[in-house]
Amino acid sequence: MRILHICSQSDIRAFKQAIVMLDRGHQVELATPTPQFYGFNAFTAAYLYTDSNSLQRVIETSRADVIHVHSDPLRLVTLVRALAPGRVVIHDVHDPESLRTGAAPTQEERDAMTLPDGIIHVSEGCRAHSEKLHGAEKPTIVSYSAVPQYLFGNARHPSFDALVYQGGLTTTVTDERGLRYFRNLQYVVERFIAQGYNVSMYAAGDFEIDDTYRAIGAFVVRHVPYTAMLTGLRMHGFGFVGAPMVTGIIKHCMPNKLFEYLSQGVVPVCWNADEAGQYVEQLGIGVHLHGDLNDLRRQLREGPRLRERLLKIASQLTMEAHAAPLEKFYQSFT
Repeated sequence: MRILHICSQSDIRAFKQAIVMLDRGHQVELATPTPQFYGFNAFTAAYLYTDSNSLQRVIETSRADVIHVHSDPLRLVTLVRALAPGRVVIHDVHDPESLRTGAAPTQEERDAMTLPDGIIHVSEGCRAHSEKLHGAEKPTIVSYSAVPQYLFGNARHPSFDALVYQGGLTTTVTDERGLRYFRNLQYVVERFIAQGYNVSMYAAGDFEIDDTYRAIGAFVVRHVPYTAMLTGLRMHGFGFVGAPMVTGIIKHCMPNKLFEYLSQGVVPVCWNADEAGQYVEQLGIGVHLHGDLNDLRRQLREGPRLRERLLKIASQLTMEAHAAPLEKFYQSFT
């Protein structure tokens, strides 16, 4: 089977999915206007496109059995659907717009959720939200953003006085300039530092925010290759997932960072991220915080024991462990 991933940026989720499909004997290709390879290659071929005409040429050249399109933006999904009539187009919904904003779905979202042949979701909550708004007629699957097994690792003696965060950051309190305001983690950093934790942040977002986080005591890291970032994560006892405010997208997130922490033996600490919190709580590998960020030393006292459990079941948390359902989903269209 030949699979073509199309991304507006070289998304790490596509790389994770591609690696395990390559291992299962499939040809996997990438088309993107912004090539980035994270220090490793996961594709049998990669194409650069700059506009709809060049994207159409890529689609025609690839002759893929399945075209796997990653949103954001939503218009990329509808564009590919228009450029590939009669071809199998699957929409991988990373960040449902209406769940993030709380607003009624736009026509662009409706088209992106109803025109493709199938839908891949990152979490059960995102799937339930989308099916409530757009119907459940399309075949769907939930596929987690787990890490391939060969990238797993752990430190011999991580510090349980250290918290790490990996991902987008902002200092805004509204959605101005299109920034996702729920990534404002100043309060989180302040609460952990006030209770004696060291906080490191592998940050994505505007560089201008770095001084704000450094001023409150965080160690901010930029421009680290993906594999080096994973190595850096593993020195920390805990990894943060969530946000100070309760929003739909935070409540139902199962983000890349969650699985990157797990891959490196880092115990996730989930706050207002209920689906992620319930996941790690049920498996006995993380902490689901409730209420405010007070008395953290008591709430996180089981960190070493949770890490022991995490390391024991690590093989169940790899991308390979999730590969068969995704492969079967692809095959159901061919």
